[in-house]
Amino acid sequence: MSLSAALNSSLSSLLTLQQQSRVASANVANAQTAGYTRKNVNLITPAVQGLPTGVAVQSVTRAVNQTLQNELLARNSEAAANAVQQQYLQRIGSFLSVQDGTPRVTTMYQAFQQAWKDYEANPENATLARAVSTQGQLLATEINNLAAQPQQIDALIQTDINQNLTQLNQLVTQAYSINSQLVNQSSTGQPIGELQDQMDQIVSQISKITKVQVLGTGTAALQILTAGGQTLVSGAVPPSFSYNPNTNQIQVTINGGTQSVQNTAFAGGQLDALLRLRAGYESQASTSTFSQTVMGSSDPSDGALRKYVNQIDAIANQIAYTVNSTYNKSASYGNELAANFFTFSTLAIPASATTATTVTSGTASAGTAGGGLTDGAAAFGALTPTATNYYRVTITDGLGKGTSAIITANTATSITAPGLGATDTTSRYTIQQVTGPLMTNAATAATTTTLTDTTNTWTANAFQPTATGIAYQVRIISGTGAGQVAQITGNTANQLTVSPAFTTAPGAGSVYVIEPAYGNNPPSASMLQINPTLANGAVMTKRGAAGEMSQALNLTASATFDPIPIPTGVAALNNTGIVSGAMTISNTIGSSVSYTARSIAGSQNTADYSETLRHQTDQSYRNTVGVSIDQEMANLVTLQNAYQASAQVLQTVRTMFDTLINLGRG
Repeated sequence: MSLSAALNSSLSSLLTLQQQSRVASANVANAQTAGYTRKNVNLITPAVQGLPTGVAVQSVTRAVNQTLQNELLARNSEAAANAVQQQYLQRIGSFLSVQDGTPRVTTMYQAFQQAWKDYEANPENATLARAVSTQGQLLATEINNLAAQPQQIDALIQTDINQNLTQLNQLVTQAYSINSQLVNQSSTGQPIGELQDQMDQIVSQISKITKVQVLGTGTAALQILTAGGQTLVSGAVPPSFSYNPNTNQIQVTINGGTQSVQNTAFAGGQLDALLRLRAGYESQASTSTFSQTVMGSSDPSDGALRKYVNQIDAIANQIAYTVNSTYNKSASYGNELAANFFTFSTLAIPASATTATTVTSGTASAGTAGGGLTDGAAAFGALTPTATNYYRVTITDGLGKGTSAIITANTATSITAPGLGATDTTSRYTIQQVTGPLMTNAATAATTTTLTDTTNTWTANAFQPTATGIAYQVRIISGTGAGQVAQITGNTANQLTVSPAFTTAPGAGSVYVIEPAYGNNPPSASMLQINPTLANGAVMTKRGAAGEMSQALNLTASATFDPIPIPTGVAALNNTGIVSGAMTISNTIGSSVSYTARSIAGSQNTADYSETLRHQTDQSYRNTVGVSIDQEMANLVTLQNAYQASAQVLQTVRTMFDTLINLGRG
């Protein structure tokens, strides 16, 4: 080797060792920096005319383990989702005080039972009679309170969903910016390891919101999609995501255009967990395939809010049925309440001038499978709907109790009322005439998505679904399109907008009814109350009922008490999560409490386990791509020794050059 070649080799070695030392020092300095991956210097030996000319840095790359990284992203999603589920199930459990001893509703029910026992022992005691109604009202109030709690949780879930989407939008925007920098720096040969680390951190944060998959693009830029296939980062324009609480759906906006996204596109992560917790509780659940599928799941966190509501409704309906069916059997004397110890308040329709007048009542004389009833002792007369009124039949006791439907046709002794429950000879009914221009009228025009009535003047958006889940529907009861029901999404002074659309557009003259979205169904736990005339002291509790009541409250019910179905009768949305069947009231309450307690314990175990797996995977990943201080310090010592050796070689070559120059001068 010539002296010139030796000099060049020594110089290149010094420069290379300097860069290697800088990289090793940076590794040590960032050993505890979150998301930092170990940087490695890749060397090359340049050659001139086939001869090596020293060593040079070809590139600086980072340590990568794609398999472990993908596994860690998946673990992030699982742990984040399970943590959210555990948090909200714990909140639901707090309503029933499942971890604080005896639940208040159990205490209230036991006090109600005891009041009846005391009254049975001394039925002439007016104080004990009032105690029965007082304990009944306290029980009803507690059930009302339990039924109201989900609204608070629902508000928190919606807030969390919106916060997750806000963060997702910010992270997506940051990812677009880093992609641009990656492309620019890689095209000019600049190191991109730090930018890749930043992108990893962004992807890691996104994976907690929703499960992701990361794909290459043929350049240094990355393409990021959700596990369900929704594009997050790709192309030139970042998407923006928002939430529609009425449909419980994510919406995406790109280039000014907004469309709904299937919730399955966001499977995995916090967002999915929140959407699944709320499934079935949104105002348009009856038309949501996603909500119906989720509600059919046996996972306690799936549709947790709606399942809780269904459980409380089942408890309320069983209490009302058991107490009223027993109370109504005995005769009343003097100033005693004759029937129906418990009643249900009704939901007022905004700005309504509607009145409901009871026109007749009776008991069915034969059984029907549903959709009507027969009473051979009746003389019903004309009960078909008109443009200004219609008739509604409600089963107040016996088989089918609580079901209610509009009468569409009748004979002297039979009624046709689509949606009415099955009846038999135990079924007592009441028929009311409903009158009022807001409630029923004839359409002047209609399409599949709108209904116009220029003879009415409504308050704008009076029928728009509310944040608390109250919704309204329009039912076509005669004329073109009769039998169709659609949910109202908004209204002007004389036009309704509906979704999903009518299958057949109602015609001009078609008679419609506007009603709460629970229209054909039993009332909910939020409406349970003792009979108002009993509550205000106008009448007394019936003495004759005391003997059987204390026994009836301890007997197993003879029927299955299902929660409130919704207008379309979607069975999945009736799921309580608990095993339904013949149970005592105490059993039903206890089943709800124990179900919630098991759900909390199970979710805690799942959350703990998934976090342990996430931590273990993170440790494995960090051990593979992270910085080992011991190794880097050893590398620095080696590099320092090599640098000293190269410097010594350089000094020797310089000495030899100086000697040669001096010889030439001599």
